[in-house]
Amino acid sequence: SYRNQFWIEDSHSRSLMCRGVFGQLIHMSWEHRMVVVKLSTYPDFTNKAYSVATLKAVHAIAAALA
Repeated sequence: SYRNQFWIEDSHSRSLMCRGVFGQLIHMSWEHRMVVVKLSTYPDFTNKAYSVATLKAVHAIAAALA
């Protein structure tokens, strides 16, 4: 369940994220008309380096599609 992990990433571009455990992610961007769903199993419950790399990849995909 993502009920407690729903984030507004950027209110200007209307980007939202749902973050789950072990790296699962749903990222929605109305500005880019894009939804990214990432299923994963990080070795630990949370991993900051992996999370940062994932968001960089999502932003790169959005930039490439713009």
